[in-house]
Amino acid sequence: MHNILNIQRNNTLFGLLLAAAPAVFCAMLVGAGSVVAAAAVTVAYLSVLVGERID
Repeated sequence: MHNILNIQRNNTLFGLLLAAAPAVFCAMLVGAGSVVAAAAVTVAYLSVLVGERID
C-alpha cells in the first residue's frame, strides 16, 4: 500500500521547495526592478544555509 505521508519523500519535497524559494523571490524582485533587493535575498539565504551546515 502506498503511504502518502512517507517521511523520506516529504523530506525530499521539502528540500526541493526550500532550494527553489530564493529563485522565486529573486525572480519576483528582479521583475519588480530591484536587482539590489534580489542580491540581498540571495546573500541572506546563502548565509542561512552556511550557518546550518556549520551547526
